[in-house]
Amino acid sequence: VGILRDHGLEAINPLGEAFDPVNHESIESVATDKKADDERVVEVMKKGYRLRNKILRPAQVKVGAFNK
Repeated sequence: VGILRDHGLEAINPLGEAFDPVNHESIESVATDKKADDERVVEVMKKGYRLRNKILRPAQVKVGAFNK
């Protein structure tokens, strides 16, 4: 794993970040009572990976959907 990191591999673990379709793959929308969680990653199902600037695998995530 250290060798891969030395060559530019990094994990994408976006818990709490705003949903970004370039780096994240939404597998489920989850209802939330907090407006702060709207369109944010509330759970990471699988970490993603990036090699330098290229996405090898987007992170599979659940995204919050605020219910008014």
